[in-house]
Amino acid sequence: MPCFIDNRGRQYYGTLLSPTFYKIFRNMYSFVDEKEFINLEDSRFYKNLIKHKDLVKDFNLSDKESYIALVLLIEIGKNFVKVTDECFVETKDIVEMGISNFYNTGELDLSDAMYVNKMKDELRNLLKKEKVDINTIIFKDATASGLQNYGILLGYKEEMLKYLNINGDGWCDTYQYIVNKFVDDENFKKRKYWKSTIMTIPYNAEKFSCFVKFIEKLEDDGIFYRKMNDDEKFYIRNMHERFYWKVKNEIKGEFFKNEKADLINFKYNEWKVIDKKEYKINYNNLRDKYIEKRYEIIEDIKSTERSMEANNMHYLDALLVKEILEFFDIISIHDCFGIRLCELHLVIDRINEYYSKKIGKETYGMYILK
Repeated sequence: MPCFIDNRGRQYYGTLLSPTFYKIFRNMYSFVDEKEFINLEDSRFYKNLIKHKDLVKDFNLSDKESYIALVLLIEIGKNFVKVTDECFVETKDIVEMGISNFYNTGELDLSDAMYVNKMKDELRNLLKKEKVDINTIIFKDATASGLQNYGILLGYKEEMLKYLNINGDGWCDTYQYIVNKFVDDENFKKRKYWKSTIMTIPYNAEKFSCFVKFIEKLEDDGIFYRKMNDDEKFYIRNMHERFYWKVKNEIKGEFFKNEKADLINFKYNEWKVIDKKEYKINYNNLRDKYIEKRYEIIEDIKSTERSMEANNMHYLDALLVKEILEFFDIISIHDCFGIRLCELHLVIDRINEYYSKKIGKETYGMYILK
C-alpha cells in the first residue's frame, strides 16, 4: 500500500481506508494466538496498581480480578479525565472517572466510544463472573517521546521531573504543563494550539513550520490569521516566536552545546566526537554484537548538528521499540502500542527497566497510564 512519512518519522498509509491512521480500525484488531497471565504478582506495575484495589472493593473481586478491573477502568476513565491547573491526574482519579462513566457514558467520538465500549464489555463479564478476554488489546502511548528521550540524555535532572512525571502515581499532561508555563495570554492556552510545536522541537522543526501548524489549529477554532490586521498578526507571530524560543532554550537548550568541537555532547557515551571532521557511534544490535561506525561530518556544521539531534531522537525511539518487540507480540501504531491485557504488566515493566538501564538510575514512571 502507498505510504508517507510525517515530520517525526512515523509511517502512514496514503489510502482512504488506512489500517493505522484511523482509530476505528485499531478497535477491530485482535491477536491470533492466545496467551495467559504469567508472573503477575511479581510485577512492579501490578504492585503499584493493586494498591488502589479499595476503589473496586464494592465489586467483591479477588486481587487478580481487582487488577483487571483497575486496568479496564483506567482505559475507560482516561477518555474523560479533566486536567487540573497542575496538569497532573492521580491514578485514583482516573479509576474513579472510569467507574462514574461505566454507568453514565459522556460524549465521545465514534472511535473512542468503540474502544470504551470494548473495555466496558470485558468489565461487565468480569463482574458477572463470566469469561473475560484476557487477550483483548489495550492501547498505550508507550514509545519514547522527545521529552522522555531528553530525560534519558539528562539523566532526569531535577528540573525535568515535572515535565516527565517520573515516579508519579498518575498521569501528567506534559503539553499542557509547558503551555501553562510559557503562554501568558489566557485566550491562547489551549493545548491543541501548541502541541505540534512542543513535540516537533526535539526533532529540530524550524520555527516557520511550527508556526504554520499553530495557525492551522487556530483556524480550526475560527481564529483566522489571514483576516487579522497588521497589529493582530504581529501579536500572534510574536507570541508564537517567544513560545518557540522559550521551549527550545529552556527545555532543550542544555542538551547540545553550540561549539563545533563539542558537536554531540550526550550524557551516555554511545556517541563521541573524534575531532571536528569525524564522529563515531557505538551500539549493540539485537544479538549483542558490538558495532562501531564512523561518519564524516559535513562542512556545514549547523546542518550536521541539527540532523544529528533529530536522528538521535529517532534512534532512541527505535531502541525502545526493538526492546519490546524482542520479547512481546505487540501492535505498533505510530507512537502507540497495542498490548494484550494479560501481558500489559510485563510490557510496562520492561519499558521502565529500559529507561532505568539507559539513565543508570532507578525510575518507575506511571506516565504509561495514558
